[in-house]
Amino acid sequence: MLFGLPNAGKTSLMSSAFLDLDFTEISNLKPTKGISREDFVFDIEIDLNMWDLGGAEKYITRYFSITQRELIFSEVNIGIFVVDSTDMKYSPKQMFDEFIFNIFSFSPYVELYVLLNKIDLKDSQENLIIKLLSSGLDITILKRIEFAHVSIKDGSAKRKFIEIIKLQVQNRLLNKKHEEIELYDLKRALDIHGTDFHNYCVSCNRRLHNRKSPGKYKNFKILTLRFCCSCYEEYENKTMDEFPKSFIRALNKKVKDYFEFKNEM
Repeated sequence: MLFGLPNAGKTSLMSSAFLDLDFTEISNLKPTKGISREDFVFDIEIDLNMWDLGGAEKYITRYFSITQRELIFSEVNIGIFVVDSTDMKYSPKQMFDEFIFNIFSFSPYVELYVLLNKIDLKDSQENLIIKLLSSGLDITILKRIEFAHVSIKDGSAKRKFIEIIKLQVQNRLLNKKHEEIELYDLKRALDIHGTDFHNYCVSCNRRLHNRKSPGKYKNFKILTLRFCCSCYEEYENKTMDEFPKSFIRALNKKVKDYFEFKNEM
């Protein structure tokens, strides 16, 4: 997601990075009206969906409205706030604070960057703008924001933008690999050791009864996992590949704890 005041260079940044346009070709681009959604292929096989949000006041008001903000700011992997470092006529502070609030509310794991554009110009005040945008923000929020001094004209903005995308792609591929390894290890452990590694519901940790019972604590099994009655209804028609990631991580911990316990016996 590209966000910021009008004429900050959002569309120019995207055009230079993905359409390989030089500065003379993008210097006369028209302002974005509303939201421009563009699909690009990165590194041959990575599909990217970019949202370039027009910065006119009428659009900004709409983005932050109660009816639109969840739709706009949900499921964002990378948020890039672009600032014209030469323009102090219209302070970006209020917009930036609302942007921070909404994007962290609806995309809590977003990677966030602030690109201070046009630093090649003599009247650039990027350090003053960083101080302005940082004022009043909690230290935990500031630690999650990376400020970068860039210029579309000298190519540094394009290089930084591509660096951000590459880092995000690498992290997602690495996380996917780790999840696949975790899922494989868990399946293998369950195949070997069966259901005897605990007598608790694998979802809610409620202790299960060994004896048959007509009550709601009756034991159930899905594959080699044991559930209480209420959790059984939730997972009854799901395969392990459809289980939530948080559930898989919790199961891995249970398996690890079981192995450690068995080794100590």
